Amino acid sequence: MAPALAQEMERALGEASAAMAAASADADAQTGGDLLGAEDLVRGPYAGAGGGAAFGLRIVGARVLPVREAVAVALEGWASQADLCLYVSGAVGESPPGGLDAAVACAARRAVPLVLVCDSASLQRSELARLGLNGVYEIRPGRAFDDAPETPATAAGMAGALTDAVARVAGTWGWE
Repeated sequence: MAPALAQEMERALGEASAAMAAASADADAQTGGDLLGAEDLVRGPYAGAGGGAAFGLRIVGARVLPVREAVAVALEGWASQADLCLYVSGAVGESPPGGLDAAVACAARRAVPLVLVCDSASLQRSELARLGLNGVYEIRPGRAFDDAPETPATAAGMAGALTDAVARVAGTWGWE
């Protein structure tokens, strides 16, 4: 995308965000209620590029949770019969995803080992214990250091690669 076009699109999105927030404020004034609360939604949490959908949903009154909280709620009670927790993720960089933090906490409370299966990771083996992980299996090792864009062809191979990674986990943990 040309830089000028990207800048124009960013400006248009900013205008749309401001218009939605203003419309919400108008609705609040007409109803006497506070549709969105006192928080600044245009510049608040979940308002950025990755959170644009969340911003739109919050404008219409949806409750938006951080991934960590959503995963924690979803995992409640799962480990009563589990031998192992397998967390599947995209690339994992310097800081683990919030959902992984929640899964680690849940697994630790139940003394169940947790294994991360991810697209790629820039983690050192020495970091695993500190992060609460009992193992990491990369689907595409080295991808964390590859700047090549994802293409339909590379994405199409992910299902088979994920299946292979889970098979490696099963072999390591004795479930073949």
